[in-house]
Amino acid sequence: MYEAKRFGNGSYQWFDQKLDNQVSKNLKIRNSLQAGIEKQEFELFYQPQFYLSNGEVTGVEALIRWNHPELGMVSPDDFIEVAENTGQIVPLSGWILRQACKDFLLLAAKRSTLTTVSVNISTVHILRSEFVDTVRDVITETGIKPAQLVLEITESVFMRNPELAISKLHELSELGVKVALDDFGTGYSSLSYLKNLPVNLLKIDRSFVNDMVSNSHDSAIIEGIISMAHHLGLEVLAEGVETSAQQEYLRRCHCDAMQGFLLAKPMAKEQVLSFLQDYRSNINEKLKEHERQAVLIVDDEENVLKSLQRLLRRDGYHIFTASNAEEAFNILAHEPVDVVISDQRMRNMQGLEFLSNVRNMYPDAARIVLTAYRNEDALTQAINESEVYRFLDKPWDDEVLRQTVRNSLRPRQESNLRPFT
Repeated sequence: MYEAKRFGNGSYQWFDQKLDNQVSKNLKIRNSLQAGIEKQEFELFYQPQFYLSNGEVTGVEALIRWNHPELGMVSPDDFIEVAENTGQIVPLSGWILRQACKDFLLLAAKRSTLTTVSVNISTVHILRSEFVDTVRDVITETGIKPAQLVLEITESVFMRNPELAISKLHELSELGVKVALDDFGTGYSSLSYLKNLPVNLLKIDRSFVNDMVSNSHDSAIIEGIISMAHHLGLEVLAEGVETSAQQEYLRRCHCDAMQGFLLAKPMAKEQVLSFLQDYRSNINEKLKEHERQAVLIVDDEENVLKSLQRLLRRDGYHIFTASNAEEAFNILAHEPVDVVISDQRMRNMQGLEFLSNVRNMYPDAARIVLTAYRNEDALTQAINESEVYRFLDKPWDDEVLRQTVRNSLRPRQESNLRPFT
């Protein structure tokens, strides 16, 4: 009945056992939350955060887990909302804050680069009148330095009571505590608030990170957030980084820090202690500047890739090859490429569309179309709009192709510029 009401008047729903099971589970969680708090069934996991410039560990985020005696390990997605609706989030949040600060001091003793611990704060808790006093008491009790504590809030806090929320943030700033705006870009807060907020860090939501390597819209949003934040004097941390291509792209966009399964999953305190003791950054090797200029060749015919590779290696270029746009974007995310040569007729994405995205995401890379199927109007328009530098026919003339690549590189050689370095 309630499921039908949720969809509006005059609707109906067939009974589904899953609904009944979910209601029973929610009821069990609600009834056992208080007992769980009193019996200390909750524990904190920690996910390390890393500087993108040198790969060092910069901080950890505290993430709560509930080891329920009957339901097993319960996800925060299943009990946080229930705790907020019942008001039990306040004592739970207070426990998280104290425990995270205590644990951080132990973790920081193992790793000198560890400077902060981040704690997610519920909107319900931060708007309580006693919240700032609670934070002040925790700092005094645990001995943590205020600047070592980062409180993460979401944009939803400004939907409920923006004036009170901003007032609370100013009080926290006066204490010396840092504030991070979590899941940035997915909420509804006005940018006019952002310019006046005492916020230190923006956390880019994983929904933008997932496809940023191959999606020009997501990459534009990422670059825009980073640029805006830096102009406002804020640091930027990207969440949900799962591939080395994402990591490298964020580094080239001058994102400050990252966290995600690529380098470390959330871990219990004992595991984090071991991780911090054993972790060694290997990013210095990756940051060495490439001595040779690089050319990326994109074509779905293997014979073409091999022929062009042999031809251009004579001129000393570092050659990358890809058989489709997806592979090409992955390489571009990893490597500084000076010239992209792409076939026009490819599966999934035509060459001009691919190079148009390359222009948006990697504007310093020269772009050349190689095609056996001319569309004079489309190619002329692409050149006039600077989406491509030149287009060449298949089969190509070796010397013309070599000279075209050299000419496309000449402006960079004269100005001594290289992309993303």
